[in-house]
Amino acid sequence: VWGVEPMADAAAVARQRLDRVFEGTLMAETGLPRAHFDVITFNDSLEHFPYPEPPLRLCQQLLAPGGVVVCSLPNVRYFENMKKLLIGMDWEYEKEGILDYTHLRFFTRKSMRRTFESCGYQVLSVTGINPHHWSGWKIRLLNLIFGRYISDMKFLQYVVVARPLK
Repeated sequence: VWGVEPMADAAAVARQRLDRVFEGTLMAETGLPRAHFDVITFNDSLEHFPYPEPPLRLCQQLLAPGGVVVCSLPNVRYFENMKKLLIGMDWEYEKEGILDYTHLRFFTRKSMRRTFESCGYQVLSVTGINPHHWSGWKIRLLNLIFGRYISDMKFLQYVVVARPLK
């Protein structure tokens, strides 16, 4: 298990747990071997890149035949976030969460799929994780009225599994 970590402190911790750690960001100059990895994961990290396309295209070169990318991304349409936007009428960056001040990109379930497909991937699945506990009459009423238009708002994050079309 190898890792790429831009923060020196986190890289030091990773070195205690992983077989190999590259300190820096994922780019061609990182020196990772081509056609080597069965799985490349982005664990809440792709949203920190100014442009997600270069690292996703690089992964196509790094993956072994049949390899996949597994990527967890925060869902900007998450119910609690939308409540802040619609009712609170504000977009306030925070120390963590969807509006983490270090996030450079924001994704919806739809835009996650589109991003991977536009980079030459076949999206195998997009699965919601960390669901909001839909309870109370207000949520039930919203679900009844808007149905499929709010179904993606239930999940804090989505996990995308995709493989290169090559």
